[in-house]
Amino acid sequence: MKTKEVASANAVLDKHLKAVNELDPEKRKVLFEEVYDPHIHFVDPQGIANGFAELEKLYDGLHKQFPGFVFHEVGEIEAHHDVARVHWELVKPGASVKPTGDDFVKIEDGRITEVCVIVNGQTKQAESAAKNNQQ
Repeated sequence: MKTKEVASANAVLDKHLKAVNELDPEKRKVLFEEVYDPHIHFVDPQGIANGFAELEKLYDGLHKQFPGFVFHEVGEIEAHHDVARVHWELVKPGASVKPTGDDFVKIEDGRITEVCVIVNGQTKQAESAAKNNQQ
C-alpha cells in the first residue's frame, strides 16, 4: 500500500512524463501549468532550463534528437519529504538502443520546482569523447 506522499508523487511524476512526451505545444503548455512551478529549474545533460519557455526549448531539442522515442517509467517511483526519483527508459518500436536514466525531482505544493536528470552512461560517454578530443 502506498502512502499518501508516494501516491501524490506518483500522480505528479505521471504528469511530468506526459509533459516530456507531449508533442503538441498547446497540450504541453497545459501540462506545464499543471505539473511545474513557473520558476522550474531543470538540469539535464542537454542543458539547464529555468522557467517554462526554456523548458519548452529543452523538450523540443529532446524530440528532435530522439524522434519517435517515448519516455516510460521503469520500476517504482521512490519518494520522501517532497523529493522523488523516477527511473525511466527512452523507447521506440524497433530501436535497438534504449537510453535509461533517473529524474530526481523536488515537489512543493503539488508542483515540481526542480528536476535533475541523470542519463545512465552519460559521464562515461563524455569522458570518452574528451579523451578522444585530446588525442
